[in-house]
Amino acid sequence: MTSTRHAGIILILLMLLSGAATADLRFPTPELDEPLPETTTPEPRQGIWRHIEYVDAAVLAGAIVAASWFAFKRRSRRGIAVVMLLSLFYFGFYRLGCVCSIGAVQNAALSIGGDGYAVSFPIIAFLLLPLFGTLLFGRTFCGGVCPLGAIQDVVALKALKIPRPIEAGLSLFAVAYLAAAVLLAFSGTVFLICRFDPFVSIFRLVPVGKWIEQVAMGEAGRVSFSVAGRVDLLILGGVMLLVGVFVARPYCRYICPYSVLLRPLSRLSKWHVTITPDECVQCRLCENSCPYNAIEAPSAPDPGRHFGKLGLSVCLVLWPVMIAAGLCAGWLAGPAVSRTDHHVRLAEHLRRADAGEETDHDLAAAYDRQPLGADEIHAIAGRVRSRVRHGAMIVGGFVGLVAGMRLVRWSVRRRRPDYVPDRGTCLSCGRCFEVCPIERKRRNDAAASAGEDG
Repeated sequence: MTSTRHAGIILILLMLLSGAATADLRFPTPELDEPLPETTTPEPRQGIWRHIEYVDAAVLAGAIVAASWFAFKRRSRRGIAVVMLLSLFYFGFYRLGCVCSIGAVQNAALSIGGDGYAVSFPIIAFLLLPLFGTLLFGRTFCGGVCPLGAIQDVVALKALKIPRPIEAGLSLFAVAYLAAAVLLAFSGTVFLICRFDPFVSIFRLVPVGKWIEQVAMGEAGRVSFSVAGRVDLLILGGVMLLVGVFVARPYCRYICPYSVLLRPLSRLSKWHVTITPDECVQCRLCENSCPYNAIEAPSAPDPGRHFGKLGLSVCLVLWPVMIAAGLCAGWLAGPAVSRTDHHVRLAEHLRRADAGEETDHDLAAAYDRQPLGADEIHAIAGRVRSRVRHGAMIVGGFVGLVAGMRLVRWSVRRRRPDYVPDRGTCLSCGRCFEVCPIERKRRNDAAASAGEDG
């Protein structure tokens, strides 16, 4: 496994170094008067390549099946790692981070709330395939397919254990992130997940996909070495990878909005990987090998039922209080959130201009370029403010609801005779059964049996 991880690190370093050496980086400034949410989608494919986006969905389905097969049938960490690195190359450096299952949530929200916006089949497939796969096999998509997880996995060299209460608190950010992204996409304001994707600029340092397509179309002489991206996201991605050396997959565990959907589905999955194929000997090797804090230890003989009931009662009382606090926080945050919409910013620019206050030159230029009058802008901005503020209340209430649910879950005492994976947080990466002595014995016996038959 060490050699596989080193190969992944070398692959990323070569991509970064070659991109830094040859690329003429251009970071375009987004237009303030753009009618649809700002995205980071690459330029549409031309010619025959326009239809190959359907192949992307087929590759995603095949990768999920392959990762699940290695996790369940072969129980091979090395096989999962190979699928992970291939997915990193294809969906990351070849497809430049798009299309993306994580960002597809926004497309679905915009299609519901936006006028005339229709979601294409590949985007629907990218949204639903990992959800369906998780409902069947657990989070094998996260462990072996997602390029955002893969690029973090190969740098997780000195993973530290994060206390479970702190981990549970940090993961609430992903809940708020998902709710805010859905709200802003639904209102047609911005694609928040795409705009702040920390790894897309790293993927586009070396536009492998564009080069391959240009060569295949006989345009090798026109291969461009200029890429688009954002300096702030490049820095954010670098910081995230640096943190990922010591805290394994920080984006996946604490930020990824898609994980909010995958966690409960994984708990309900029909099948899930197990640590050992037989009775656990409680050697704790699996617990030490898991960098994601996703293995639950055996419970004490007497879990303290009285204290458990008391804690559950307190959490049930606090639950509606947390929901109410979330609703209030969302209502108060609504005006600030609504300013992400360009109509709201233009309306505030007009208000300051009418009051004789100093205004922003970019906003003034954006107002001069758009065809709407002042009354129309104020009317649209008023509707956006109302819609976003009520939506922000729902977001706050949703975060309070989830936080309360997690408190209740933590207060419920469960009896566990052996070490078992937490079905919600386990990424099915295969590290635990790779070190399990029972699993190793099974493999050695199988190999010996195969040798005797041969």
